[in-house]
Amino acid sequence: MLLSQPTVRTGIPVVDIDGHKIGKVKLLHRHPDINELKSIEVSYGLLHSKILPKSEIWGVGEKVILRMTKEEFKNFK
Repeated sequence: MLLSQPTVRTGIPVVDIDGHKIGKVKLLHRHPDINELKSIEVSYGLLHSKILPKSEIWGVGEKVILRMTKEEFKNFK
């Protein structure tokens, strides 16, 4: 991993592709053998969370930016 590459970590905000706040990173799911990130669990509202595959992450910086809109997130299974 490059040092300049920001990493996904728990507690940072998650926003949609348009910058609208969705929630926060609750858990990171990693591949047990190679420690590679497989998916993230995003908590939103008071008691809800969804698991999103790594492929749905558009970018990482101060926030995790998803490849979807807030509406698409709501409908994501």
